[in-house]
Amino acid sequence: MKAKIKVLSYYISMIILSLMTLALSLITIVNFTLMNENYILKQLEKNNYYEKLHKSIKQEMSYYIVQSGLSEEVLDNIYTKEMIKDEVNNLIINFYNNKELKINTEEVSNNLNKNIQTYLLKNNIVADDQEALNKFVDEMIKIYKNEIIITDHISSFQNTFIKLDDFINILFNALVIIIPVLGILLHLFYKRIIFTIPSISTAVLLFLGNYSFFHRVDVKNILFWNENISDMIKNILWSIKDLINKEAIILVICGIITFILGYILTNKNIKEEVNEEKKTKGVKETLKEQTAKLTDKLKNIKVKEKKVETPKPKVPNEIEELFGYTYGTSTTAHDFKSENKKKFKKKKRKR
Repeated sequence: MKAKIKVLSYYISMIILSLMTLALSLITIVNFTLMNENYILKQLEKNNYYEKLHKSIKQEMSYYIVQSGLSEEVLDNIYTKEMIKDEVNNLIINFYNNKELKINTEEVSNNLNKNIQTYLLKNNIVADDQEALNKFVDEMIKIYKNEIIITDHISSFQNTFIKLDDFINILFNALVIIIPVLGILLHLFYKRIIFTIPSISTAVLLFLGNYSFFHRVDVKNILFWNENISDMIKNILWSIKDLINKEAIILVICGIITFILGYILTNKNIKEEVNEEKKTKGVKETLKEQTAKLTDKLKNIKVKEKKVETPKPKVPNEIEELFGYTYGTSTTAHDFKSENKKKFKKKKRKR
């Protein structure tokens, strides 16, 4: 019963450790991608986001300028690709560092006003309604700002993002400590290599989850906010997919390595146990042989003791002469008396 409970507890602990490993794997990917400002900046550069944004801003402004009656000349060189890149990068850095999100539109506004005045002078046009021109400039600046910052609700989203980032970091640090400690304790308790099952099972779950997500979600046709943002999301998702596959492959390799190490160590322990058993058996057999030999010797000694007769003690000669009695002879008391009387009579005659 105890053995069954131990086996059941082993598989339950493997399930828990596998889920923890899966959580750590996903958190690691999120930390190095979505929660990493450097990763986002690299993706922007890689996908030529700044140039696309430059074109889309001009395109949006062009739709509005037709209604104003002005020429598209007024939009020439009011902003540059470098200006957009600096604004976007500063915005992302401030977002990740929980700082105020601001876009500097003063230079764009000044350049637009200059172009408008140049266009009016060039075409001998008198601006009767300065308020309408100011409104036009404000609208152009609004388009510029919205295309870069995406939404006015980004500040509220920033607060949620920072809290989520803090929680993920705490969870990541906790799992990094708990998983190795738990693995070591389970190894000491069950006497097995622990990380093979969690590594392989986590890799399988990552492969299946990755395939299921990209099979069900039509990533190619994702549309969010605008085309530029949609393209960025698509590219980030494809990048994350590749990272998940790579991480799964690494986990499979780790699982195979731990399995091989476990197999080698197990065989080594088995060989050591077999050798110990052989030595123990050899010692036991030697002891049995020696015990048998000692038992045989003792038996032989007892047999000899039975065969050997007890020697008769020698009586002193004086006693033999005095009494005329030889030890070991069967003389009766009557014979003894008569013999002594004869000796006594002989002594008297001599006198």
